[in-house]
Amino acid sequence: MKARSSTPIFYHFNIMVMHMDHSKFREYLLLKGYSTASIDTTVRVVGYLWRWAKTENIAALSETSYSDILAFVRWSSEGGASQRRCAVT
Repeated sequence: MKARSSTPIFYHFNIMVMHMDHSKFREYLLLKGYSTASIDTTVRVVGYLWRWAKTENIAALSETSYSDILAFVRWSSEGGASQRRCAVT
């Protein structure tokens, strides 16, 4: 697996479009050198993040703060997500 850049991947896309059609996001990750298994996991976790953000009245993931992401990780771990799965976020 290729090392990730420090910029979160969801900043690279219009989240409304990505939410409806993951094909462009998947293509982007593939071009970045991610394996298909990593792409599947990343898309799934971003979907969880998107659903959580909607419950928190966050209109776009690009509007999330560091504390928002920490709250999502806490929420994920309370919901039974493993530490490894939380690390993906």
